Amino acid sequence: MRLFGSPRTKVNLLIIGAIIALAVIGLLWGVDGRSGSEESTHGEPAGLVSDACNHIALEATLYSKLLQQPNAGMSDDLRANLAGNERQFQDLATRIGNALPQDRMAVDGLVEGFGRLTAVGRDADAASRENARATALNMLDDRLVPLANHLREDCGVIEHSLLRHRDF
Repeated sequence: MRLFGSPRTKVNLLIIGAIIALAVIGLLWGVDGRSGSEESTHGEPAGLVSDACNHIALEATLYSKLLQQPNAGMSDDLRANLAGNERQFQDLATRIGNALPQDRMAVDGLVEGFGRLTAVGRDADAASRENARATALNMLDDRLVPLANHLREDCGVIEHSLLRHRDF
């Protein structure tokens, strides 16, 4: 029995795990004592961008788990988590766009990329539901993980822009 399919899938899962680890570190680094807050830890543009990047990583991870999940009940829970994550990302993207009008094109590109990530994930989920598991896992390896990694790089571009425009 092969755990997690092909070696390529294992590598992609490790990459997603590393992204999640970075996201968790970012969240822990920014904690300022306001526990339970849904908002960015500081409400500043950099915190908002960091939160959006965390939602991108979470989206990729949730789709990866969904495609590996044989239990229908757990799959429904993961789909509900995905829907909530997508709403939160869209809210953050709106706030980032308002906070960073000079980077509106980059933010719009991030939102568009997140939409593509979601579309690929939904296509892979549909393939998995139609018992085309191999196709779904290939979509995960070939499209979803590279797109998630590209979006993380786009987040870095926006964060770099923030550093350039920051007053010290």
